[in-house]
Amino acid sequence: MSHPLLSILIVSYNTRDLLADCLRSLRRVADEAPFETIVVDNASSDGSADYVVEQFPEVRLIRLDRNIGFAAAMNEAIEACQGGLFLALNPDAVVPAGTLRKLMDFMVMNPTAAVAGAVLTYADGSLQGSTFRFPSLFREFWNFLPELKAILRPQVTWLKVTDVHKPREPIQVDCVSGAALMARTDAVKQIGGFDGEFFLYHEEMDLCTRLRKAGWEVWSVRQAQVIHLDAKASGYRQNRLPHQPVLGWRIGGMDRLWWKHKSRRQHALWRTQGCALLRLRIALIGGGMLFSQACRDRVHELVKIVKMLHEPADSKRQKAAAKVRRD
Repeated sequence: MSHPLLSILIVSYNTRDLLADCLRSLRRVADEAPFETIVVDNASSDGSADYVVEQFPEVRLIRLDRNIGFAAAMNEAIEACQGGLFLALNPDAVVPAGTLRKLMDFMVMNPTAAVAGAVLTYADGSLQGSTFRFPSLFREFWNFLPELKAILRPQVTWLKVTDVHKPREPIQVDCVSGAALMARTDAVKQIGGFDGEFFLYHEEMDLCTRLRKAGWEVWSVRQAQVIHLDAKASGYRQNRLPHQPVLGWRIGGMDRLWWKHKSRRQHALWRTQGCALLRLRIALIGGGMLFSQACRDRVHELVKIVKMLHEPADSKRQKAAAKVRRD
């Protein structure tokens, strides 16, 4: 059986230098498989689109006139691609030799798999989280307190990166990271593509969940590696609760995920827990408000998120709050 044509799909927003490194890595592995590369530029202001045209003529470029977010931009690329398989790849990722072939071989040999994810590492080879379980109230408690989680992680086994203890053979998982996610184009189109209401973050978790509900499998291919300069594109730091607009994207996306895939009661419990933990942070910060503009700004951010979580999940106002555009 011959390998299908692969489409490598990259959504970029003001990531010119990172994107250039990513595209150079793809040039170095061009002999591994026949593939096309499509870059969707989300109205960057740093010259990214022109740079791609000038320096990477082999790349197909889709220029958007506004930043529509990752999920909606990825759908634009999926509609334009020709491959039976596509690799959704972050612009802050580098693809080592052998990775494309390993992922494609796995998909060819496993026709019930809709998604195969690579293992993500930092540039120094240390592991990142590249697989995820569907959220629970317990796990989300710690995600609202990332500073405490970072302090406890070295001592507490269940807070460590789970991939460290995974076997070397491929394994079925709930979800793989969207930083390097290979998928069957027809399967993704069958379920309607990515949900464009996710602006940035958690859209891959929704996609994998919907694919599994449709009868497909989601796998992590442990032999395939992608170097991911984690959050270089968005600026998000895992050991800190982010500021706006990233905070709104992450919490708004998680709220939509619970609304879509959990019961009404479970979604309400998640919102109650989130609001309580945000109010705790507001109370802890409140003492510095008389002396610090930064504290006042932070409290204002958190109050806005609490208000967002009191809006109906499918309201226009709540969706707009989760899809705040970058400045």
